[in-house]
Amino acid sequence: MIKNFAVGIDIVAVKKFKDAKSSDPYLKKIFTKKELEYCFAKKTFAESLAARFAAKEAAIKSLSKFKIIPDFADIEVGHDKNQRPYVTIKSAKIQKMFAFDLSISHEDDFAVAVILTEKI
Repeated sequence: MIKNFAVGIDIVAVKKFKDAKSSDPYLKKIFTKKELEYCFAKKTFAESLAARFAAKEAAIKSLSKFKIIPDFADIEVGHDKNQRPYVTIKSAKIQKMFAFDLSISHEDDFAVAVILTEKI
């Protein structure tokens, strides 16, 4: 068993977010304001929301190996200048303890995310 690494993966049906509204209180419990602004600025907002939800689930799964379970809203998915996705944990303590490598994708009806988490 590899002790300092963990992998998380998740797949989400895009239709789960098809009728979502940016003002939905449920979404505000899951996504940060920045994520909601990014997703709802896109025509394909449901795919973007599903991909971020999958990324958050994958992050929680990988961190659970280390007995850490953050809330959904404490995990933020963003993109760097090259549009590569990354994940940030709001807790500075957790953010300093781990490094993450995230990949997300969506195609038609599904979004998927996989994350490699390293305890540093």
